[in-house]
Amino acid sequence: MPLKQTILRQPIAPLWPPLQRWLFHAGDPCGLAVIFLSVFILHYETRPDNFSPLLLPIFNPIIGGRFGLLDILMLAIPFFAIIRRLMRGHLTVYRSPLSRPVLTFGIFCGIIPMVRMFVVEQAFRFSWEVFAVPLTVFCFFMWLIVFEPDDLYLMAWILMIGGFYKSFEAGVIYLNVGVLWGLLTGWGDAMILALMVVGTIAAYAVKPADDSFYRRIRSTLLVTLPFTGIMFMMCLRRSYLIGVFIAIGVVMIAMNRRERQAAKKVVVATLVLFMVGVVGIGVDSFVARISGIAEPGKEGSSAYRAIEVYNLSAMLMENPWYGYRYGEKIKNHTILEYENISQLVPHNAYLYVWLRGGIVGLIAWIWILSAMVAMHRRTVKAATQPFHRFVALWLYSSTVILIFSGLFTPVFAERLQQLYPFIMVMTSYLPGAWKPRRFLSGNHGNHTVRLGLPVSNATAAGS
Repeated sequence: MPLKQTILRQPIAPLWPPLQRWLFHAGDPCGLAVIFLSVFILHYETRPDNFSPLLLPIFNPIIGGRFGLLDILMLAIPFFAIIRRLMRGHLTVYRSPLSRPVLTFGIFCGIIPMVRMFVVEQAFRFSWEVFAVPLTVFCFFMWLIVFEPDDLYLMAWILMIGGFYKSFEAGVIYLNVGVLWGLLTGWGDAMILALMVVGTIAAYAVKPADDSFYRRIRSTLLVTLPFTGIMFMMCLRRSYLIGVFIAIGVVMIAMNRRERQAAKKVVVATLVLFMVGVVGIGVDSFVARISGIAEPGKEGSSAYRAIEVYNLSAMLMENPWYGYRYGEKIKNHTILEYENISQLVPHNAYLYVWLRGGIVGLIAWIWILSAMVAMHRRTVKAATQPFHRFVALWLYSSTVILIFSGLFTPVFAERLQQLYPFIMVMTSYLPGAWKPRRFLSGNHGNHTVRLGLPVSNATAAGS
């Protein structure tokens, strides 16, 4: 082959790779649609109980109190992604170390309980629970199709844009209706704001060196910390607040000594901002929200969660191995009357997957979380570039928060079904995500499937 043709076939090394990836998506209508819809699906919340003036009636659920235009738009994301891949002749799909545990989880906690529901009811219908585990599994593979390892910078900005939007929305709610029992009531909202807080600490600890694009991310997080930190506290999500403190401790342990010393300064500033948030809420309101844990009749109390755990434990003792089909409501085994709103999905992710998937479903969920923690530890150690190290520490905090909050909240609801799979895929694209293979030399990062043939991809993500 002539030398000229060989050079033309070689990839061009851009001076600013992140900008090239932005232009790669923004260079055609389908790419713009993918970016816009991804941001919108991940961060727009439809819950009316926070009285947000930013909610649009057109996106309210229209079928079963759950399915609506928002879900149709979500299905459009992989459609646009596949169309643009076909038009560009780029048919590569990336694998993840989490693909097998997620698929196993989907079978035992999604497909099997759904089929059991069809058999028992002798009818075909979609339970509300289809939007829990099945949607979580779908979103994981959807994000694998939509994004590539080189999109790490883009994916980081998508998360940050959500944090800015949620902080702005919380501020607008505060100015319009004040604090009711929290500015933002969704668990996905709490997760993205928690990521903004821990992300700022990690960004301050990891210096940008010569990475000008990461320097912009770092500066943006630091400048917006006063706003995001105060808004996170004013949302009053108790499990996520405690989870943030645990995540900060875990992330700081994963840092080196120099990073840890730098992070301590931002932790002190964050605590001050949290106190400002308490003042903004009002000390009486804050104390009332915290003390409300002892009211068993209210769904938001910890006493209610204890009753819920008791009822679930009684059901699981009756059928621990196979669990129960979709649509089987949680039975009240007590003599107490309480506000039983969550009759299908309880406020405990571990008991829920056990309830629907049996003991194998619980093991599959623990497998996913264990694989995530192991992958976080590998990516933190393998990171050689400042941006990769920042993202590795940042995303590590999300799993720590999810593990803890899953004891008190359903993590398969309120945009967490879309958000956490996004984080799972993003983590899978970091260098070091895959376990080193004995027959491979060095770190071969991600794996691709091209035309049905697995090919190892030695290119570091985002480089």
